[in-house]
Amino acid sequence: MKTPDQVEKERLEKENEHEKAWDIWEDDTIVAWKPRRMPKAIVAPKRDLPLHAESVNPPEEYLFNQEEKDQWEKSAPEDRKTNFIPSKVDALRKVPLY
Repeated sequence: MKTPDQVEKERLEKENEHEKAWDIWEDDTIVAWKPRRMPKAIVAPKRDLPLHAESVNPPEEYLFNQEEKDQWEKSAPEDRKTNFIPSKVDALRKVPLY
């Protein structure tokens, strides 16, 4: 049995627990945390899926012909629609480094 004062005190302590800020850059040598008191893991942001032109094997309509390639090379980098020239690769092992 608890008195109303004790119940109120525990409720305030629980509310204050949620307001605590965790220092995620703190030294990792502290292992004394209990699993239920650990903060939730920070999930890495997901990357956007590649567009058709960014594919390793894009459809023919996304590949540049010689005229489009020359026009792309002559234009200023800030005026280009894409920052790469779409190309088709025979096998995944032949994909150049990203």
